[in-house]
Amino acid sequence: STLMFVGVLSHRKQFDVELIDCFAKGSYAELDYCNEAMNQEMFIQELVPRLNNRIRVPEVYRKFTSRKVLTTEWIDGEQLAK
Repeated sequence: STLMFVGVLSHRKQFDVELIDCFAKGSYAELDYCNEAMNQEMFIQELVPRLNNRIRVPEVYRKFTSRKVLTTEWIDGEQLAK
Protein backbone atom coordinates (compact mmCIF):
# COMPACT_ATOMS: atom_id res chain seq x y z
CA SER A 1 0.00 0.00 0.00
CA THR A 2 1.01 3.65 -0.27
CA LEU A 3 1.46 4.01 3.50
CA MET A 4 3.94 1.12 3.51
CA PHE A 5 5.77 2.63 0.55
CA VAL A 6 6.34 5.98 2.29
CA GLY A 7 7.38 4.26 5.54
CA VAL A 8 4.33 4.98 7.71
CA LEU A 9 3.48 1.28 7.94
CA SER A 10 5.80 -1.67 7.54
CA HIS A 11 5.49 -5.35 6.69
CA ARG A 12 6.87 -6.52 10.04
CA LYS A 13 4.73 -7.78 12.90
CA GLN A 14 3.90 -5.35 15.62
CA PHE A 15 5.77 -5.63 18.91
CA ASP A 16 2.67 -6.38 21.00
CA VAL A 17 1.75 -9.37 18.80
CA GLU A 18 5.27 -10.79 19.13
CA LEU A 19 5.19 -10.26 22.89
CA ILE A 20 1.87 -12.08 23.25
CA ASP A 21 3.11 -14.92 21.01
CA CYS A 22 6.26 -15.29 23.11
CA PHE A 23 4.24 -15.29 26.36
CA ALA A 24 1.77 -17.84 24.96
CA LYS A 25 4.52 -20.24 23.84
CA GLY A 26 6.30 -19.96 27.18
CA SER A 27 3.09 -20.48 29.14
CA TYR A 28 2.13 -23.50 27.05
CA ALA A 29 5.53 -25.12 27.60
CA GLU A 30 5.44 -24.35 31.32
CA LEU A 31 2.00 -25.93 31.72
CA ASP A 32 2.94 -29.07 29.79
CA TYR A 33 3.72 -31.60 32.52
CA CYS A 34 5.41 -33.99 30.08
CA ASN A 35 7.93 -31.19 29.55
CA GLU A 36 8.20 -30.67 33.30
CA ALA A 37 8.76 -34.43 33.78
CA MET A 38 11.61 -34.28 31.27
CA ASN A 39 13.12 -31.30 33.12
CA GLN A 40 12.86 -33.14 36.44
CA GLU A 41 14.54 -36.25 35.01
CA MET A 42 17.31 -34.10 33.51
CA PHE A 43 17.76 -32.44 36.92
CA ILE A 44 18.14 -35.88 38.51
CA GLN A 45 20.68 -37.05 35.91
CA GLU A 46 22.75 -33.87 35.71
CA LEU A 47 22.63 -32.02 39.02
CA VAL A 48 22.17 -34.65 41.72
CA PRO A 49 25.58 -36.26 40.95
CA ARG A 50 27.25 -32.82 40.85
CA LEU A 51 25.88 -32.12 44.32
CA ASN A 52 27.29 -35.45 45.56
CA ASN A 53 23.79 -36.85 46.13
CA ARG A 54 23.15 -34.35 48.95
CA ILE A 55 19.66 -33.70 47.61
CA ARG A 56 16.76 -36.02 46.83
CA VAL A 57 14.51 -35.44 43.84
CA PRO A 58 11.27 -37.42 43.46
CA GLU A 59 11.24 -40.02 40.68
CA VAL A 60 8.79 -39.30 37.85
CA TYR A 61 6.22 -42.02 37.13
CA ARG A 62 5.93 -41.67 33.35
CA LYS A 63 3.17 -44.28 33.10
CA PHE A 64 0.86 -42.00 35.08
CA THR A 65 2.10 -38.65 33.73
CA SER A 66 0.43 -36.73 30.93
CA ARG A 67 0.42 -33.19 29.56
CA LYS A 68 -2.01 -32.22 32.34
CA VAL A 69 -0.84 -34.47 35.22
CA LEU A 70 2.66 -34.90 36.68
CA THR A 71 2.97 -37.96 38.92
CA THR A 72 6.05 -38.37 41.11
CA GLU A 73 7.12 -40.40 44.07
CA TRP A 74 6.18 -39.12 47.53
CA ILE A 75 9.08 -38.10 49.76
CA ASP A 76 8.53 -37.55 53.49
CA GLY A 77 10.47 -34.60 54.83
CA GLU A 78 10.45 -30.96 55.77
CA GLN A 79 8.75 -28.63 53.29
CA LEU A 80 11.30 -26.14 51.96
CA ALA A 81 8.86 -23.61 50.47
CA LYS A 82 5.64 -22.57 52.14
